[in-house]
Amino acid sequence: MQKRLLAALLALIMSACAVSACGEAASAPSGGDPGGAQASAPETEAETTTPIIDEITAGANLGGRDFNIGYSIQYDFNEVDFDEETGDIIDDAVYQRNRLAEDKLGIKIIGTNMCSWTDILSTMQKMMQSGDCPYDAVCASAWFMYQSSVNGYLYDLYTIDSLGLEHDWWDKETLGMYSFGSKNLYFVSGDINYTDNLAMAIVCFNKKIADSIGYEYPYQQVRDGTWTLDRMIEMTHSYGSDVDGDGKLTTSDTFGFCDNQGVINRLINSAGITVIEVDSEGTATLNQSEKLVNLIDKVREGLTAKSVTTSAIVSHGFNDPEITDMFDNGQIFVSMHEQVNQLFRMRQKTVDDFGVIPTPKYDENQDKYYTFFSTAAGSCYAVPITNTDLQSTGLILDVMGYYSQDTITPAVIDRSVMGKGTRDTESEEMLKLIFTTKIFDLGMWGSDVYGDVLGFIDNAKVASTLEKSAKKVPKQFEIIKEFYTFG
Repeated sequence: MQKRLLAALLALIMSACAVSACGEAASAPSGGDPGGAQASAPETEAETTTPIIDEITAGANLGGRDFNIGYSIQYDFNEVDFDEETGDIIDDAVYQRNRLAEDKLGIKIIGTNMCSWTDILSTMQKMMQSGDCPYDAVCASAWFMYQSSVNGYLYDLYTIDSLGLEHDWWDKETLGMYSFGSKNLYFVSGDINYTDNLAMAIVCFNKKIADSIGYEYPYQQVRDGTWTLDRMIEMTHSYGSDVDGDGKLTTSDTFGFCDNQGVINRLINSAGITVIEVDSEGTATLNQSEKLVNLIDKVREGLTAKSVTTSAIVSHGFNDPEITDMFDNGQIFVSMHEQVNQLFRMRQKTVDDFGVIPTPKYDENQDKYYTFFSTAAGSCYAVPITNTDLQSTGLILDVMGYYSQDTITPAVIDRSVMGKGTRDTESEEMLKLIFTTKIFDLGMWGSDVYGDVLGFIDNAKVASTLEKSAKKVPKQFEIIKEFYTFG
């Protein structure tokens, strides 16, 4: 995320808190002489309304107790706790959020980096087996929190009444996805964390190239609901050439499109479908639908086949750093090689102006846009089964979520991603849309079939490969039924 001056953040928080307990409507009338006419005026509904934060806490004071959060997040993000302000707008927003929650509840929040992000499951396992887990809550990648849930390491959040999942600071649109439509929920995201939004896929396009070839920026297509896979393929085929004339695709040439092997995974989710499907009885199967097969064929033929000379694809003679540099240097028209967290790099290093749009619909009949969410990089919160004070834990997380609305969310989304990460108001509009379109898919990073899907950029045997891959799914995901209740 990008940063803003500390003074601006503090001014925002202090002014909001002074007027309205950081986000709530004021409970007293403004202005007027205490001895004048306003003093005798009848009370209005607005004047007698109790701010929601006061309703939630109801004067609770937890006696100065420590609240320990273990975290481990890809790319070394710390979205949990800082001992002091650093001058970084996001770090300082986390700091301010915690101090507000501490003052409201009489607690001390302590965040600890518990391990390398890839060791989360093994670390959780050791703590559970020893019965010695020092953490009241855990913030880690969605994939490892899913794995922790089906190993019996997490509490069902639906049983913690004080958590208040009905409140707007929790991501209601993901609750059904995280629970697979069951009666249980073991991990959650919201304003309290932000790397889940940073881990969403985006499409970036070079405006200078668009202007040079007379290609209209696709913002209006997105608004009209006509930004589709066919449109993106058409757009990427409109640019690219063998600049040095050597008959080879190299870093010296220009291209219409770039991505790595995850391109098909991202476009599957963009089509509103998932690789792994969990039905109403909790049975997980591999998606082998006609739509998925047709999508893979279209992507391979239009974007990823080695014969497509307008595309630069990792493993087809290019590596990730080379593709990144080529887009930054103005050699590539359209990049799907990015997630939101890369906008900070691009804002600093991309030479030409660029625009941001969502990944495309499969076709215009699709009901809405959907966006791939990296289950490896995107975080969520969970409560370990060793926690012995669930009511206080739910209350603390809820209060942290409440205060995150006016600290972390504006610092990360408004001032960093949209304020400094992009270069135009249209891209800000697109990001606001993207943040509401997350799709959670167990078939992405970490699953046994993930590599099979990556291989489809070259593998033309889609149906037979899917048939073989389908045999892996029941074995890996049958355990869902043991920990999630359906029906």
